[in-house]
Amino acid sequence: MKAPPVLLLFPLLCSISCGIDEYPVLNPPVDGYSSTIDKYFEFRSTEDNGGAEEGDYFRGFEIYYRFYNNEGDVVSSLVNAEDLSSYGFWRLTYYIDSDDCDTVTGYILPLIKISDAEKGKGSLFTIDFLGISDGDVFLTAEEFPEGSGGIVIDALPLRRGIEDSENDGFYKSFEYFDIGEGGDADVTHIEDADVYIALYAYSFGRYGITKSKKLYSELEYLGYIEITLPLEAG
Repeated sequence: MKAPPVLLLFPLLCSISCGIDEYPVLNPPVDGYSSTIDKYFEFRSTEDNGGAEEGDYFRGFEIYYRFYNNEGDVVSSLVNAEDLSSYGFWRLTYYIDSDDCDTVTGYILPLIKISDAEKGKGSLFTIDFLGISDGDVFLTAEEFPEGSGGIVIDALPLRRGIEDSENDGFYKSFEYFDIGEGGDADVTHIEDADVYIALYAYSFGRYGITKSKKLYSELEYLGYIEITLPLEAG
């Protein structure tokens, strides 16, 4: 028996009048990788976010980190970006003097912003922790494959997602860590300088009439490496 016409029309009418948001699903970054020997992480941008529909929403990439005492405790199976905070992950960021800031004073959102001309073009992103003993952690990007037209980023010094109480509007660098009770919130659970750090990345976008609503892809796990934190003296 055929459903009455009014019932067939209900889903369409509801999508128009019931406040249901319609937006595409962003594709996550791909090929997450980590090297404990060379102390770096990497991932690639996906060309799938360059379509006419996805490209209108896609803005770039976000990266989150967490330190662990024990290798066996590393969480590698998260899927949803909304779960990162509840699992103790913090956002990587960097300071930049720009008018193009959002949410946090002086900081770009997303971390890696992709221009319209760079959407759908291949890039390889590297987060280098080799110099962390001196407080140096850098983000770089290169066209991949060469000539693809993807974003290119020279060494960008990254900052942790911890506000610097002594410098209003700034977040802390990787220059030192104050661990233990009363210390930095991202390392209060850490027992000594030798730790593991795990990273996730995801595609970030905006939707809605004013593009004010945030949109997240599924997570791409980048892996983990073992590092030694440069602890604060005293």
